[in-house]
Amino acid sequence: MVKRALIIVLSLVVAQALRAAGTSITVPGVVTSTADGAPVEFATIVLGSDEQWGMTDQQGRFALQMSHGGRTAVKATCVGYEPAEAMVIIAPGMDTVRLVMRPSNLMLEQVVVTAQRKSEHATTSYLIDSHALNNQQIINIGDVGTLLPGGKTVNSSLMNDTRMALRAEGGEMGNAAFGTAVEVDGQRLQNNAEVGETDGVSTRAISTTNVASIEVVPGIPSVEYGDLSNGIVKVNTKRGHTPWEITLSTNPHTKQVAVSKGFDLSRGVLNASLEHTRSYSSLASPHTAYQRNTATLNYRTQASLARHPLLVNVNLSGNVGGYNSKADPDQFADTYTRMRDRVLRGSLRVDWNPGQRWLSSLMLQADFSLADKRRTSLYNDNRSSAQAQIHALEAGYYISTDYDADPQAPIILGPTGYWMVKSFNDNRPRSTLLKLKAQWNQQGQAVKNRAMAGVEWSATGNGGRGTYYDDMRYAPTWREYRYDHLPWMHNVAVYGEDRLTLAT
Repeated sequence: MVKRALIIVLSLVVAQALRAAGTSITVPGVVTSTADGAPVEFATIVLGSDEQWGMTDQQGRFALQMSHGGRTAVKATCVGYEPAEAMVIIAPGMDTVRLVMRPSNLMLEQVVVTAQRKSEHATTSYLIDSHALNNQQIINIGDVGTLLPGGKTVNSSLMNDTRMALRAEGGEMGNAAFGTAVEVDGQRLQNNAEVGETDGVSTRAISTTNVASIEVVPGIPSVEYGDLSNGIVKVNTKRGHTPWEITLSTNPHTKQVAVSKGFDLSRGVLNASLEHTRSYSSLASPHTAYQRNTATLNYRTQASLARHPLLVNVNLSGNVGGYNSKADPDQFADTYTRMRDRVLRGSLRVDWNPGQRWLSSLMLQADFSLADKRRTSLYNDNRSSAQAQIHALEAGYYISTDYDADPQAPIILGPTGYWMVKSFNDNRPRSTLLKLKAQWNQQGQAVKNRAMAGVEWSATGNGGRGTYYDDMRYAPTWREYRYDHLPWMHNVAVYGEDRLTLAT
């Protein structure tokens, strides 16, 4: 009886929302700058919490379609300007909404990290802007936890591969970090293909000078993120027409230089950035260092499909860097450790706002990621007597064999004396993703309904050889385990969500 009554109430609520939808209403507007009154091009416009969005044209004008009237907020954001917001009453034949944006002041008197509750998230989200990152000289995205309430200040460096772990304590064997997701411009970073990795994703290869804001959401914000347990960190890079920006940063352990620019190409905006960062752990021996050399390209344009706005984002980023101790004179003679950290990521995202009562927005996204994390080590070893070095891959009885007699023997009788061993770990994780998501937003006089449905396919694999040695004569006990022989892992996810909010 109670279940039947609940179904009837929900049906009436949804019917009320549908009846209140009515015909679409055009919301016209224009965005200008306080500096010279010039129109602001490629500004993103969002209507309230309904997530109806659009972009301004070369004249700074926009026109959005709403399925209902009433009082709502119109927000405008653009790189290089402070956000602007105005409360308007949406009605047929309404006047043009005029928003004025103030250019960002780079000489801020103070930097504040704010935590705000967002209606679309089930948990509190923390928003950190670029001014806070620059003020604290954050070098690694994994160190942004120091800017959260209760965070402990650390000396941000690239020598320590810090991983983000939300709602966690130490000594959890990396499980908390593995349950914390990281996204860069909507692209999920993956480490599922890294053999033996139990921590979260590494963020050392992400440029921090090109970050516009970072949103930290503890917990599970939505059913869309069904594969995380502790929270998600969303990194948003700079987009929009911006002047040349040169960043020079130094502290006792890190030197950084970066340059970025947002180019207006009339049909779209191209953002480009370059960064070089070098970190070392000891001032007395700065030769052992980690280097990051990143490049980022982002192209954003607006088109139309069926006379409705279509937003296209193409992003390509890469890093050529790593760790190298070969030049360190304090190392044991002729020994070193060298690690590559090369990454190439790309994404294509298309957002369409059809302006229909039954479909508010449609998003299609395709991502790929290629990485090369090869590790090379050269170290010394010695034996006073010959010992068996086991390389057998199958169970059985074997006899130690001299290397010169049979280099491919399952058990090799090792040499005596002193020698150098050169080992490699070839690790090349790969990932790809395809995602389609639809949203439907309706608002009546007494209820707000937001529905979402989507499907996602992802695949991860590794193209590396694994661990191997350049000379099997000196290879210790070891069995070959090739990463490129492991099968790729494919995941298919289908999700749906419907949130009803009653007016109070």
